[in-house]
Amino acid sequence: MIVEIADAMSGARPGARRESVEGYVKRLQKLEEVAKSFEGVGRTYAIQAGREVRVIVEHDKVSDALADQLSVDIAKRMKENFKDEIKIDMDFLIAGAILIDIGKLIEYDKVDGKLVTSKAGHLLRHPFSGVSIADRFGLPYEVQHIIAYHAKEGDLAKRNVEAIIVHHADFVSFDPFKA
Repeated sequence: MIVEIADAMSGARPGARRESVEGYVKRLQKLEEVAKSFEGVGRTYAIQAGREVRVIVEHDKVSDALADQLSVDIAKRMKENFKDEIKIDMDFLIAGAILIDIGKLIEYDKVDGKLVTSKAGHLLRHPFSGVSIADRFGLPYEVQHIIAYHAKEGDLAKRNVEAIIVHHADFVSFDPFKA
């Protein structure tokens, strides 16, 4: 499983494009070390001048239930390692990580003990119905943003840092089962 951590993680840092070779190499090594330090991560590769980190996970060790915790752990580790260079709002990140799949309550029905796509689910996937539910309850737009852009529908949009982290944590637990 390969996970891409987007350009915003390193490219948005002050001075990210103006550093010495030694500083550049150290930053890449630090990015790889941070990513490799999580349970279930097999190998890591910082690429594209550190704007992206490819993570190869051991899919038998990373479950769907782990994705929320993985989001929080990644954010905490990034805050420890990059201090104020990357701003992460933990409240929005945690709320978004917990609620990303709330729209599945509308997307699926249980029929004869089996989960099937509902009529609404054939028309709208869970990120859209999830935003509708979140908006109905007055959740902050930052949380709605994470819900909206955590899945493939968000691939063409600009995700904020919290949405990037939640998106990749979610797909670490999902993509290996598609392989």
